[in-house]
Amino acid sequence: MKLFKKPTFLVLVLTIIGGFFYFYNLNWGAPFYFHPDERNIASAVTQLSFPNQLNPHFFAYGSLPIYAIYFTAVGVNYCMQLLQINTQPQLFTVSFGQAIIVGRIFSALFATFLIPLLFELGKKFKDDKTGLRTAFFATFSVGFIQFAHFGTFEMWLTFLGTLLFLLCLKYFSKPSTSTLIFLAFVIGALIAIKVTSLVLISIPLAVIFAKHFISKSWGKFIKHIILLAVISLAIYCVTNPYVLLDQKDFLSSMNYESS
Repeated sequence: MKLFKKPTFLVLVLTIIGGFFYFYNLNWGAPFYFHPDERNIASAVTQLSFPNQLNPHFFAYGSLPIYAIYFTAVGVNYCMQLLQINTQPQLFTVSFGQAIIVGRIFSALFATFLIPLLFELGKKFKDDKTGLRTAFFATFSVGFIQFAHFGTFEMWLTFLGTLLFLLCLKYFSKPSTSTLIFLAFVIGALIAIKVTSLVLISIPLAVIFAKHFISKSWGKFIKHIILLAVISLAIYCVTNPYVLLDQKDFLSSMNYESS
């Protein structure tokens, strides 16, 4: 009976329940997908064709999730070819409907993983009970269930944003280079998903400054700030190459979005 009272077991149960809600009927609305952002993302994915055409021509969001959806769908096509489920799949071509479903699967996955992550965050802030309450509300959150059923990037940003806060707490309690590198990867990925996530970089910067201000270790402070900036920038540039290669389209899109 003690097993059923353990926080780990309860979080596992909540994660399974949440996963059911998040993954249930992901193909709803087919073939009439009406969400404008979901449609724009899927259209950007369908424009890609490895290796000759990797410019999504869409910069309202970053290219990282667009590439993730595309190459996941390509992987599915390849598996179908191996299993001879479809003997003539267009291996490097992703259909509109396929892009929608793969995008929704990613959203549902991030929503599901968010439950144990929020438990850890609540536990870190206070105790197991706080973590369990947080996980419970996440499991039955109508907002999470809704966004898990769209191939948009809200759940990507929510999951990685929560992970960012958790890593900041870990760094503040015990600063280490490994935690800092992981933190830099997360902030780089957030910016690579949506450039407005740049505002979130103020959180790790404030945490790093506060920690080293207390310990007066300014040399380590400068080293970690440079490491954070370099890794984050590298992640962004590698996953968003056409920001540099197609600056005209990128700047045009940014002007439109900012207006």
